[in-house]
Amino acid sequence: MGRAGGFGRLEAGDPEQVGPYRTVALLGAGGMGRVYLAKSRGGRHVAVKVIRPDVAWNSQFRRRFAREVAAARAVSGVFTAPVVDADTEATPPWLATAYVPGVPLNDAVADAGPLPERSAWKLAAGLAEALEAIHRAGVVHRDLKPSNVLLAADGPRVIDFGISVTSDDASALTSTGVAVGTPAFMSPEQLTGNHPVGPATDVFALGGVLAFAMTGAGPFGEGPSHAVTYRIVHQEPRLDQVPEPLRPVVAGCLQKEPRHRLEVGELLEMLEDKAGSAADWPDDGTGWLPGPIAGLVIRRAEVPHPPTVPDPAARRAPRSPGPGPGRAADAAATTRTAPRQDRPLRGADGGNNRKPAAGSPAAGGNPGPKQAPTRTRTASATVPEPATGAVPRAADGSGWARRAVVGLGGTAVAAGAVGGLGYGGWKALKWLAGAFEGMFPDSFLADAQQHWSFTGGMDDLFVDDSSPAVSGGIVYVGAEDAGGMYRLYALDAVTGRQRWAFRTEGRTGSPVVSDGTVYVADDNTYLYALNAATGRRLWTTRLQGSMETPAPPRVVDGVLYATSTAMGAAGFFGHVYALDAHDGGLRWRFEAGSVIRSSPCVSAGTVYVGSFDHNVYALDAATGRRRWTFRTGNQVATCPVVSGGTVFAGSDDHRLYALDAATGRKRWAFSADARVGVSPAVSGGIVCAGTDNPGSLYGVDAATGRQRWKTDFSSGIASAGLTTAGGLVYLGVDGHLYAVNAGSGRRRWKFAMGKGGVNSRSTAAVAGSVAYISGYGAVYAVSEKGKGATAPAS
Repeated sequence: MGRAGGFGRLEAGDPEQVGPYRTVALLGAGGMGRVYLAKSRGGRHVAVKVIRPDVAWNSQFRRRFAREVAAARAVSGVFTAPVVDADTEATPPWLATAYVPGVPLNDAVADAGPLPERSAWKLAAGLAEALEAIHRAGVVHRDLKPSNVLLAADGPRVIDFGISVTSDDASALTSTGVAVGTPAFMSPEQLTGNHPVGPATDVFALGGVLAFAMTGAGPFGEGPSHAVTYRIVHQEPRLDQVPEPLRPVVAGCLQKEPRHRLEVGELLEMLEDKAGSAADWPDDGTGWLPGPIAGLVIRRAEVPHPPTVPDPAARRAPRSPGPGPGRAADAAATTRTAPRQDRPLRGADGGNNRKPAAGSPAAGGNPGPKQAPTRTRTASATVPEPATGAVPRAADGSGWARRAVVGLGGTAVAAGAVGGLGYGGWKALKWLAGAFEGMFPDSFLADAQQHWSFTGGMDDLFVDDSSPAVSGGIVYVGAEDAGGMYRLYALDAVTGRQRWAFRTEGRTGSPVVSDGTVYVADDNTYLYALNAATGRRLWTTRLQGSMETPAPPRVVDGVLYATSTAMGAAGFFGHVYALDAHDGGLRWRFEAGSVIRSSPCVSAGTVYVGSFDHNVYALDAATGRRRWTFRTGNQVATCPVVSGGTVFAGSDDHRLYALDAATGRKRWAFSADARVGVSPAVSGGIVCAGTDNPGSLYGVDAATGRQRWKTDFSSGIASAGLTTAGGLVYLGVDGHLYAVNAGSGRRRWKFAMGKGGVNSRSTAAVAGSVAYISGYGAVYAVSEKGKGATAPAS
């Protein structure tokens, strides 16, 4: 973002006002939302945190935000930022705290280098006093890190209670097996769950923050998160660059066992003589900080003025490219107030496809969240609004002729009025229509329809890292319910009604169905076999421990192939298992050199899998013996796919590889613009591959490796993998499910998913012409309008 004096410029889409506060500048942005400098009616400056609308839809995130507000309100102290105002029920929710002119510790160190010893003593004392106030309120922060520490003129401030919990709740959250926090500054008990999370957890993080402040790096080094977390659990911190007088303080915080760490009271006693009390600190300058950082803080104190309010006519929202299919969400973004939340869920055509799902905010008797008095900035540029032509759709479904309109010098030329143009005029119009489509690709899409959505009878269903599987008229998907329980749900594929639900021990992964049995693993590494019709447990086995949800297994010829990741004495390593599909008995196990996030691909008696150790492995399906290994230039997080005797695999080295399935010899390597982190799929001799940041979808000739087409998206591809069916490739991008023509790369249709959009890893399942996809708040059944069986909403 563009910065002036340490503040970010407000952009189109940023709110002009949040509650009673008028926004002045952008202070920062993160995964949960954006933080603004704002001004009250009386002229007081505050920092307003506004939750992203797509996240705010989800009740789990709303509860988390409400917990943050409650925790922040409970804490008071010299070195924390007090809460001024909040509205957790607004749309979107927001929190206002006193504005502290300061610089995040990570930015200060990046711009001016590590803190000198004198400043480090003051920092340590201030943070210890902040933790004392936080713990006195019965709260555990759980995410103390450099970006959550502000360096101000009168000392540091601890901010952002986004994942904090009360002391009573901390152990309960740990028992779920979900590690929450920032890996480089997490404690061993957060990573392993071996001890309850408590005040000692924050003390460990304090040691890491102090080491970073004095050295510019964390005490357990840098690199991939799995490598850093391994060192946190098993190795000693590197403190040789920490000034010797402060080394006992940092080392006392970084003890592996919580009971061996310094308590906050002990820390304050050690620090008091060196740092002095807060009353001795300067209140009108930055004497405790080195000059370069003091300058940054002073510039932060020079707050900008609110933007001048232009003439109301000039502030009118720009005209959109028309209300064509897929424009509902985009049109809402250009309005001055947030969209009403009491309307039924809409599909990509902006119309009411079906009545809302039971239990959704749109259902009768359950009004949605109240509307926040939030006004939104709009872009200054305008786009001519096209008319609608009557020319038939092109054969490939691209739709260029269906709504082709070109604005020329302010005059709209409709494609339907071509009688007097002649052949040359028609060709010119066709070319211009294609150019217009290239500029506004989502304006030329077919209509999509939602057949049903499933929320489990709650406001929403938290579907995390589980992709649906469909078989025998049933959709299977894992989710977390409102009570925090993890379940595998079986839903009627036509109506969306629940058939049964099975509770798992941990976060439920992606299921697979074979011969009347559904197989699924959870992040506690339990692997379950269930009767697909009734949900009755057939058997359970446990793989070697994993810190994340396992990849979906595969079943071939009565053998179940699964992967997991574990932590050992030498670091992280991945396993591939072959199990008897009938009773779970182990046939063989293969160990890779690092994390395996890839699902196994089984073809012609060989199992193919990728690993973070940069390798693609080919294993004998009967024995697990290695047939060949191909080394790429970086991690392989994607699932290989086999077609025509060739293995296709994407790597973080920005390449898509084609390897001989029998020998592993490289046939070709295609270079993309970013890491190929989306698992590929093959359709009609074209390999479809995707990048997740920035988001691009490629069509690559399977035989030659030459690019056939490329489709760019405004944000990264969210789905972990691509799905091809019926000549289309399905993928989740920016809260939408897209169907793209696999032969040409043209977008066919898109569907705007409500309540947070597509989840971070969901891959679509397709049966007939209906696609099933998981979102943060619901599971959806979607198709192109007029195709697929229509059923009542569930």
